Amino acid sequence: MPDTMPSIVPPLPDEAELPPELAASVKRHHQHLAALVTSLRAAGVDEDVVTASVTQLVESYGRELTAAMQAVVRGTPDV
Repeated sequence: MPDTMPSIVPPLPDEAELPPELAASVKRHHQHLAALVTSLRAAGVDEDVVTASVTQLVESYGRELTAAMQAVVRGTPDV
């Protein structure tokens, strides 16, 4: 894991702003995304492809996170 976050990776939200049920998941996804960017760049993948990959993954994770947050609000966080 690099010491600095690749600039293409959206910033990690303050954990105090996240429901405790989601904080670990958000942090883990953020670290995986940063590692992916670092690996793709190290492999010589074109920066446009890296950007498109990050955009697609962030959109997908956004949908997953929204569903998880809705489940927490409904009181069914295991959904």
